[in-house]
Amino acid sequence: MIRYNYRFSGKKISESEVFSEASATELKVIIALMEKGGKATDEELIELTGVSKARLSSTLALFEEAGVIEECEETPFGNNVKYEFPERVYEGELEEQTAAQVASTLRRTKVSSLIEELETMMGKTMTHKEAATITGLVTQFELSEEYIAILAAHICEEREFTVSTLATTAKNLCKKEILTVEELEIYFSESERRKREFSEYRKLFGMNNRSFTNKETEYLQRWSREYGFDMPIVSLAYDITSINTNSRSLPYMQTLLGDWHEAGCKTVEECEKRYEAVRLQRDMEAKEKKAVKPKAKKAEAKPKLGTFDPEEAFRLALQRSYAVSESDDK
Repeated sequence: MIRYNYRFSGKKISESEVFSEASATELKVIIALMEKGGKATDEELIELTGVSKARLSSTLALFEEAGVIEECEETPFGNNVKYEFPERVYEGELEEQTAAQVASTLRRTKVSSLIEELETMMGKTMTHKEAATITGLVTQFELSEEYIAILAAHICEEREFTVSTLATTAKNLCKKEILTVEELEIYFSESERRKREFSEYRKLFGMNNRSFTNKETEYLQRWSREYGFDMPIVSLAYDITSINTNSRSLPYMQTLLGDWHEAGCKTVEECEKRYEAVRLQRDMEAKEKKAVKPKAKKAEAKPKLGTFDPEEAFRLALQRSYAVSESDDK
């Protein structure tokens, strides 16, 4: 247990820009210290603020460097325990640790057993940097040894395990607020379910191992997550689509599945009944529309032209010529 005894600088509090730079968590720590009059143990401050020891010490270091707080020599707790503050820790980063700090963490926790387990997975001894990364995940990110071991085992199943991969994956999970063993197991279970589901979709569509496009993924996730449809219902939509379009049209499938979802269909039988009802309704509407459609007027028959007789035409021409000539003679 570390005991602190600080005095506050009123001038620094009013003039320092550290308060605009500090995070909400760091402000919470300094307010808690003020409430305790500058005299408190690390356990008391952790209980008041809910921060980790690493975050507490880095926050005190921040305000001490800014001159807002100053350690007193005399303390009601007796002789001060001198504590070397690490550099300020920022969220999403791992704290830089000395060999002494790593060794101290290994003595106080079960991390040494965890490191031995991870070294077995790696097939080699960890470097100081790698060991510091593991201790940082425990002390700064506040992940349990069990959590890290489960995560490491999962990585080993999918690809080559490295401490760097472990740290990156852990950071990403923490950003998603997956912080406990229970949350981690639920996350992995859901991931496995999605993998199986996508594998079934590929098999249904005859896509082998081709990755889905972003648009295809959007459709598939909507059908399974938003609509809650299982593969038999999606297969029904696929069969109807193939018959009606002679293709694998996901937009056409979306039309079918979206209609079934809005109609509240939950089973294959309900979806089939809904499809038949919609189809019959459309057929009926088409017949009604055809029945009331005005008949087109018949075009008036054009007069037929007579047959052409060249001999008769020649005779008439001569007759006209003869008549003209006879008139001229008279």
